[in-house]
Amino acid sequence: MGNLALQGTASLYRLEILPLTSLRFFAAVYVVIFHYWTSYHLSDTRPLIVELGHTGVTFFFLLSGFILSYSYNDGGRFPKDGHVKFYLARFARIYPVYIATIVVMFPALFLLRNSGVADQVYREIWAVTAPFALHAWIPGAACSLNCPNWSISTEAFFYLLFPLFFEPVYRRPVLVIVLAFAIMAITWFTQIESWLDTGRSLEAMRTVTFASDPAGDLQMQLFSYFPLTRFPEFLIGIGLYGLWKQGADQIAARQLYLVAGVGALLILATAHWVPENVLRTGWSVICFAPLVLAAANTRSGFLSRPDIVWLGKISFALYLVHSPVDSYLRTVDRMALGSRLSEMPFLFCSIAIVIALISAALLFHCVEEPARRIILASVKRSRTTC
Repeated sequence: MGNLALQGTASLYRLEILPLTSLRFFAAVYVVIFHYWTSYHLSDTRPLIVELGHTGVTFFFLLSGFILSYSYNDGGRFPKDGHVKFYLARFARIYPVYIATIVVMFPALFLLRNSGVADQVYREIWAVTAPFALHAWIPGAACSLNCPNWSISTEAFFYLLFPLFFEPVYRRPVLVIVLAFAIMAITWFTQIESWLDTGRSLEAMRTVTFASDPAGDLQMQLFSYFPLTRFPEFLIGIGLYGLWKQGADQIAARQLYLVAGVGALLILATAHWVPENVLRTGWSVICFAPLVLAAANTRSGFLSRPDIVWLGKISFALYLVHSPVDSYLRTVDRMALGSRLSEMPFLFCSIAIVIALISAALLFHCVEEPARRIILASVKRSRTTC
């Protein structure tokens, strides 16, 4: 029981799988390093293992499908009459920190007003759609201002569909996982064909930017951020839970960690010739799927330590706040310090990481947890009063 702790959900009580909570931190840090490496010019090019940091989002999508299934499994079904409770619980868990990290970026709309008309249009679309978690549906707006929160917009779509998809996926996990991979493969080849039809090379997928090729960048955003293209990863997460309940929970964790390691090596070995759209949207499942199962089967150890679990708990805030920290810190350096910190990139990056971690801890303890409790308690009181 060393890897478990009692947690409440909106519908059922479940023992929290502590190693899975802890892994969230390492996935979030992987994404942070991916973004900060370029922001702080730590080298001319990102090392391959850093370049793959965007795959941390695939881990989050898998984990989300697995954990929601674990939390809301009521005898192989979604809890009867549990839809309202589920959506309220998701709102209370996600929205307070999400909206806080959106609001802090609003001043950037004015600070960046002269940096390009097209950019400004997409920033303004983001400002209108992001509070409603709709911006991932609009290439250009999806990754504007606070880029990482595109994935929350995508997850909101997953949450909407979860009660509908849980039971059929849970009942036939192998079939659904195979179908999810088939859908991803069809999507990959369709995207590649549409990309090549424009006369661009596959290599250009890796280097395209809005400044150099606006149409190409918007096309890549459609490939990478559009909720429908990422939905198979979430379905695989639900399917993993089905496999776990059907016997995968008996597989030794060390064996699954070994499989995950082999998957990671395969990703690294093939990264130079696997198209960028494939790398960004599901290819890393071959590593992260066994990793999720391995952590779920881990009974004790490093990932169950209270301090590591706490880092996992603040990881959601870290994921959302690290980009605003980066934006404002570099603005302060440029406007107030004459870009002196930019001349010391590793120190600059270290300062950013420390500030991001402190900000995440403050958001977790002062916004995320209090707001979640207040929202759920208010709903409970209103129903009791009625």
